[in-house]
Amino acid sequence: MILSVLSGINEELNERLSQKFGTVEEMVKITSLKKGQSDNLDITNKIASFLINIEEDGASKSGPFQSNPGANPSFFINLYIIYAAAFENENYPESLKYISEIISFFQERNVFEDFDNPNINKIIVEMVNVQFQELSNFWNNIGSNYVPSVVYRFRMLNFSSNNISSAIGNII
Repeated sequence: MILSVLSGINEELNERLSQKFGTVEEMVKITSLKKGQSDNLDITNKIASFLINIEEDGASKSGPFQSNPGANPSFFINLYIIYAAAFENENYPESLKYISEIISFFQERNVFEDFDNPNINKIIVEMVNVQFQELSNFWNNIGSNYVPSVVYRFRMLNFSSNNISSAIGNII
């Protein structure tokens, strides 16, 4: 489910970048940044999009307790996705241009509803402010130098199960 959400949104983002900048190749790729990003030729002069966190959406707990007795209750998760412009030094201005367009894309379109998965009704995309210290820690932890990037929260992925976990007979 996570891959289908990220793939679907990135497909639309790639179409937008292609229209805006006339690029023929896919500019946004689902991949991680490795130590020594130039070693990862798949993303040189491209935008890497990757998952950095998953959390349960607290708002999903405020709904009805259990609509299907005996089944595990459904819940919603939020995905934190980073878009990082992995352009070489001489192409740094290009990285700023692409990051700016990504921000414009999500500012204009922050709700996505057309997914082929019944558990995905609607995804709401919100920019996340990251403090300097957290940003520094993040880039140090993945072993890469900072590149222009932006973090978004993709909200409301529904995880549900229709499996009955147990059946309890009548209590006398």
